[in-house]
Amino acid sequence: MLAAVLQTAAAQSTATPAPHQEWGLVNVACASLRAEPRHGAELETQATIGTPILVDTVKSGEWKMVTMPDGYRAWMHLSAFTPISQSRFDNWRKSPRVIVVHPYGGTVISDTIAQAWQTAVTDATIGAIFSGSISPRSRYTRVTLPDGRSGYMHTNKLMDFEQWSQEPMNMDSIINCARSMTGVTYLWGGTTPKALDCSGLTQVCYRHSGTLLPRNASAQAKSGNLVDINTPASWQRGDLLFFGPDPDTTRITHVGIYIGNNCYIHSSGMVMTSSTDPDSPIHLPRKVLAVRRIDTSYKRIENHQWYF
Repeated sequence: MLAAVLQTAAAQSTATPAPHQEWGLVNVACASLRAEPRHGAELETQATIGTPILVDTVKSGEWKMVTMPDGYRAWMHLSAFTPISQSRFDNWRKSPRVIVVHPYGGTVISDTIAQAWQTAVTDATIGAIFSGSISPRSRYTRVTLPDGRSGYMHTNKLMDFEQWSQEPMNMDSIINCARSMTGVTYLWGGTTPKALDCSGLTQVCYRHSGTLLPRNASAQAKSGNLVDINTPASWQRGDLLFFGPDPDTTRITHVGIYIGNNCYIHSSGMVMTSSTDPDSPIHLPRKVLAVRRIDTSYKRIENHQWYF
């Protein structure tokens, strides 16, 4: 990836933009961020509906440089987000919101009764955040996008955002999220179940449990606590396993989620389960270069001031 991973002070500790920045909220299901300000440039990362971003005044045509909540910077097209004022952003951070928790998301529809007039407002992937409140025993929840569009989504795909953020990190939830994406196509820069790369898979699965990992495998390999690679018996479910492009390298380019019994889930061509055991039929000849364990308190979204 060409864009630098910049863990700015704003991304870590403040909800006030610098003088040359403004707030924005992503308003499309899957916003693509590019290495250069053009659609044909390398895909760096992606963002879901309701993701807060810092927007720079740096502009090129219909593109602006933005900073993601994880500190990653890249170019985003103007159509993918809605600029908002500081006061509106403060209100959004305090307002009732819901988050999509179903692995494959769903569709926001315009009407829940008149089938003949029912149209799609937008699709939405796991992690999408909408303004709205869940009514008890209601089949549908009315949701509003950052650009003002509104519609209805099946309540069973949603959870109250504040309640969700306070749920403790759960390894079963992380691994189940990864398993649910088995077979999803690999895409360099992808971070949604539509298609994703290796670190996109780990990031989206940990984010599903309220933890914000860095974007790339090389940065994730510096996160959490180091685990001894020479004692696989000490590896725990949910640990991140890091690999290189060939057995002789020390450069980390790949990551997967350990699920026990020498197996891990990763995105390589597609999301699949492989084994570190040479005698296993699903073994891949890749050397484990590092193992990291993410602490339950590591960069929780509930503590991120862009969200609350």
